[in-house]
Amino acid sequence: MLSGINTLGTQKSMGLIAEKLKKAGFDEKEIVAHPYGFPIVFGTAWLRNPFITRRIAKQIEPDDIIIGHSNGAALAWLIAEHGAVFTGAILIDPALDADKVIAPQVKWIHIFYNACDEVVSWAKWIPFHFWGDQGKKGYTGNDSRYLQHDVGCHQTDAITEHSFALHDPAWATIIAKTAWEETHPLS
Repeated sequence: MLSGINTLGTQKSMGLIAEKLKKAGFDEKEIVAHPYGFPIVFGTAWLRNPFITRRIAKQIEPDDIIIGHSNGAALAWLIAEHGAVFTGAILIDPALDADKVIAPQVKWIHIFYNACDEVVSWAKWIPFHFWGDQGKKGYTGNDSRYLQHDVGCHQTDAITEHSFALHDPAWATIIAKTAWEETHPLS
């Protein structure tokens, strides 16, 4: 699991997801929260991402899945770009350009997005960078590996909306169930 940049740590920000993953059937040892330094200042995060991903990529196994929120989704994309082989990715409010595609060695990708996510809309204005509004629009390309989940608008403030699926028990359950069904298709 890889959290976003303005959180107090992966376990805290993704704690409900981790809890739901355990309830779905994952062993606690299978759920790894990769801390990459908190808090990271917005302006420096994208500069540090390549260094962070090289470190994490060395820990990734072929049967792993990555669950990433916001910048954590961008890290998942970079980890694949560095050649790490992993089974799939669940990207929640991804801070990626809407047409950005994960490298072909990743078998499946689920995007959880919502049209009220203004935080990722701001990211698309950073020039010469892969951050963008995929968390608001979903994936806009035609790669068949992508499955889209519209979390919907919930009339909250921008920061809360950006992290809604992380903290809503129903969506956290759906995310965990998605991870379980992708990794245990005959269960």
